[in-house]
Amino acid sequence: MAPILQSAPCGMRSSEPEHSSRAPWGSRLSWRLALLVPGLFPGTVLHHAALWVSASGARDLAQRLFEAAAHRYREDLRIEPLVRLRIHQRMVGAMARRPGDPDPALEIERGLLSLERIESPWPPFAMVDARSLVATWPSLVNPRDAEPLGEAFTTRAAA
Repeated sequence: MAPILQSAPCGMRSSEPEHSSRAPWGSRLSWRLALLVPGLFPGTVLHHAALWVSASGARDLAQRLFEAAAHRYREDLRIEPLVRLRIHQRMVGAMARRPGDPDPALEIERGLLSLERIESPWPPFAMVDARSLVATWPSLVNPRDAEPLGEAFTTRAAA
């Protein structure tokens, strides 16, 4: 199904199809609509909405928007945006992990090294060199939680 909405309310449309620097939608109602009928929205809009929502701290909602975006990317056979989305999704999930959960840092780092460019995990989500995020992404995803994950990765890498 082709997306009906090529841009979301509040100016989500961007001249660069893979990037939008403006915050999407002013209400959770729009996000609920996107989750109920993701086929109305392009994967890029859903992906960037998930990034904005995760930056605001609503990780559960962000994960659901990431899944909706992934579904759209798969429908449209958009592999590279799907890979970038999955890396963002793991970054957000890493910040919510509990003691004893597997540390996803190595998997995230490998994913970043496999790409040339990715949206920064920090607003306004500009496209950046993916390698520039290696070992620095935790502080960009959530500065309060970055130190424990960063220490865990540094300790494991040094071993």
